Amino acid sequence: HLLSDVPVGLFLSGGLDSVSLALALHRIGVTPVAYTMCHSGMVDSDADLAARVAAALRLPHRVEPMEGWPDLACLPDLLGRFD
Repeated sequence: HLLSDVPVGLFLSGGLDSVSLALALHRIGVTPVAYTMCHSGMVDSDADLAARVAAALRLPHRVEPMEGWPDLACLPDLLGRFD
């Protein structure tokens, strides 16, 4: 699913699944912008690991804070809309 009329992005959490996808894309020469969602109140955030992975694979990386979200109850519905 790398053909798109808009730039292809990657959610990069630092976990095994997203790191594997990032590595697979890197190996075929695709460099999507990697996005990491984080919350500053989280003690064990994956944002640091995601940043290290993005740097190692030379992926553009954006960390998006979730503090501005007024109600995280919408998160399950939002995630269900992603393919």
